[in-house]
Amino acid sequence: MDNEKVFQNLCNQIGYQFRDKYLLRQAFVHPSCLVNSPKGVQSYQRLEFVGDAVIELLVSERLYELFPEAQEGALTNYRCQLVNNQRLADAARRLHLGRYILFTKMATQLRDDDHVLACVFEALAGAVFIDCGGWLPVRHLLGEYLLFDIEQVMTGNRQFDPKSWLQTLAQDIFHQSPVYELVSTKGPDHDRIHTVKVLIAGVSLGQAQGQSRKEAEKSVALQVLNDTKDLTSNLPFSLLRRRDISSELEFRRR
Repeated sequence: MDNEKVFQNLCNQIGYQFRDKYLLRQAFVHPSCLVNSPKGVQSYQRLEFVGDAVIELLVSERLYELFPEAQEGALTNYRCQLVNNQRLADAARRLHLGRYILFTKMATQLRDDDHVLACVFEALAGAVFIDCGGWLPVRHLLGEYLLFDIEQVMTGNRQFDPKSWLQTLAQDIFHQSPVYELVSTKGPDHDRIHTVKVLIAGVSLGQAQGQSRKEAEKSVALQVLNDTKDLTSNLPFSLLRRRDISSELEFRRR
């Protein structure tokens, strides 16, 4: 991981040369490495925080340009199709980012984990943004590895259904289906507002409202999908697939 040549290959691949090489390395430090590490060592999580916001903004900007007639709800649906754990992980695989991640020996089985790869891609985007102090290199990174198929995704025949996507994601990660519970129904018969919450493995991930229960369920599913990392950061650590490493290595997100 300290090999300059290895990181130089990555810089050449993404078309950006880092001024701060430590920032680039930080983007690949898994949180498990913080256990008993020297003071000052940081994982990719701070850069991931920045990268998440940068990616969301740039993708939103691109969609705003591409679909001048689309309203907020449609644009949110489009963004969810383009930016989610699976697509971020796939972008990381195109760059072979898994080979650069620094783990403890007990956590190396996470090298090809979708959640970890998605986090690392976000961290890399965040590192590029902070290092260059601008948007252009990040736009290039996203255009080459995340949004290269944007027209195919947007013009595909598959209709976006947030509940179906959440169902697939929950089954894949936790082998359980989402449960939708009606919280309340208020208002007159002609103008009722339904509030619904969604739970996975008994853990509530959010709630939303709609003029029908079906509409409220779709809204809360979309809300959860807008930040799919909540599926892995909010649920009990023991439920996470392929994350049955020692509890002392638990992600320091909570």
